[in-house]
Parts: sequence; structure tokens; C-alpha cells
Amino acid sequence: MKTKDHPSNGFSLLEVLLAILVLGIALTVFFSAANQGVAATIQAREYQTSREMLEELELREPLDLEEFEEGVTRGTFPHSVHGRVSWTRTVTIEGKEEDGFFRLTTKVSRGEDEAVQEESIETFLHLPSATKGGWVKEPFDEF
Repeated sequence: MKTKDHPSNGFSLLEVLLAILVLGIALTVFFSAANQGVAATIQAREYQTSREMLEELELREPLDLEEFEEGVTRGTFPHSVHGRVSWTRTVTIEGKEEDGFFRLTTKVSRGEDEAVQEESIETFLHLPSATKGGWVKEPFDEF
């Protein structure tokens, strides 16, 4: 008696398991990348909003270079979208006081309790150059 070898009409269990494994890995990589993209977008939007708050603070509370001194100032201002925004400016002397170099740290905070969003910016200021009307231009004039 002769037996005929028939080609398989379906997939073996091993082939199905391998296909599910490959699909699972591909989906994991895809959703991980999508999640990172969404997180980066949210972080960029929060950063942009904080930068807008810092710019608004500069318009509402400009630095008075004639009365510039070391210390901390605080305040709040209303915002149409984010409600109340609080800010803190810290001025510290860098090096010797007679040199006129200062570190200016400005921090804005918005939100309440655990949902507080904060952003800060640190600027170095040479007071004699700033009061003359420029931000440290003298060494670069020849370029």
C-alpha cells in the first residue's frame, strides 16, 4: 500500500506562536515610541507655556537697573488661562560686589497642590554694561 504525502493545509502551532511573538514585539515598540512622542509633546507645551509666563513677567515687572540690589522679590499676577501665577526673583552677587556681576534667577509657578508646574531661568548680568544700554557688548564690538 502506498501512502501519499499531502502538503499541510494550515500553519503549525510553532509558526502561529512565532507570528504572535513577532507581532507582540512590533506592537510594543510602536506603542512605546508613540508614548515617548506624546510625552515629549506635553513637555514641550509645558515648557512653552512657562516661557510665555516668564516673558509676561518681564513685561509686568521689568527690572529696575537703577535700584538693582541683592535680594529676593516675589509676587503674583492673574493669567486668563492658567489662573494665578506666582513668581520669585533672586538676585545674588557673583564675585566681588564692586565688579558688578549678578546672578538673576527667575522662577514662575502655576497650578495648585500636586499639580504645580514650575520653570526657572538663570541670567548673569553685568550691571555697568546693562545700565549703559547694552548687554555686555564691549568685548565683541570689533567683530
